[in-house]
Amino acid sequence: METVELEIGKTIAPIKGLSLALGNFDGFHKGHQRLLLEAKFHGLYSGVLLFDPPPSSFLSPGPGPALMGLDDKERFAASMGIDYCFIVKTNRDFVSIPPESFLAEVIDKIAPESLVVGEDFRFGAMAKGDVGLLKQKYKTYVCKLLSDSKGKISTSRIKGLLIEGKAKEAWGLLGHPYEICGKTVKGLQNGRRIGFPTLNLSLDFPYILPKEGVYAGICYLGGMPYKAMINVGDNPSVDGPHENHVEVHLLGYSGTDDYGKTAYIDFLYRVRDERKFASLAELKQQLSSDKKAVEELLKN
Repeated sequence: METVELEIGKTIAPIKGLSLALGNFDGFHKGHQRLLLEAKFHGLYSGVLLFDPPPSSFLSPGPGPALMGLDDKERFAASMGIDYCFIVKTNRDFVSIPPESFLAEVIDKIAPESLVVGEDFRFGAMAKGDVGLLKQKYKTYVCKLLSDSKGKISTSRIKGLLIEGKAKEAWGLLGHPYEICGKTVKGLQNGRRIGFPTLNLSLDFPYILPKEGVYAGICYLGGMPYKAMINVGDNPSVDGPHENHVEVHLLGYSGTDDYGKTAYIDFLYRVRDERKFASLAELKQQLSSDKKAVEELLKN
């Protein structure tokens, strides 16, 4: 996938036969994936438009934690076989651009042969631009919103599920496991002392974190996947600062020099709530039980 950065007022070479997907794309859930597939179907080349940072970053109140950072979005688009990723470099003035100016300064510069959008797509200042305006200027394919028995599949709904700790349900709406990325850093090393060494994560992005507790998932480290027991919380059983963080115990992993590596953590199933234990011995006993539960959940 080729990445093209766009700046207002600057031109780029047009790509003949390009079908461009427009949307929010936080999480790249099943509805977003439908847009990318349609772009691949309708164009000789497919593209997706992203913003850095998202325009909502300049609104008050801000957007808060998100499901994906820009790097995550680029990586996911590439995994779906998209040919071009166009990134608009935004600033505070960008959010006040009228819809017609957005089309002239951004979409016209890309010059796509067609657009692919969801039926509720909005753009421009005050979100006044809509599908009808797009159709006046471009060949536009409109995808119906995806829904299930509980309603529309949306980023806000997925965030709500994660806040409730419902990782499996969020996975179902996303169409892929919820994933966060960060660098491994040195922690308190209490887990190492009781036979459960963990990788502590310094997150690359202000991700929304699932509800505090223990999860079964997959950790990708050094290009290799490992079954993982994941803890989200503030270590209530030990002394020290109590701030929410993520630490991971890898099953079947015996690495030593782990600091400074990039790790990708996929949340699959919730095992239990976070608890405070009277001693490290009691914590070790619970972790042994958690490990068995994780192995059972991930055995297939």
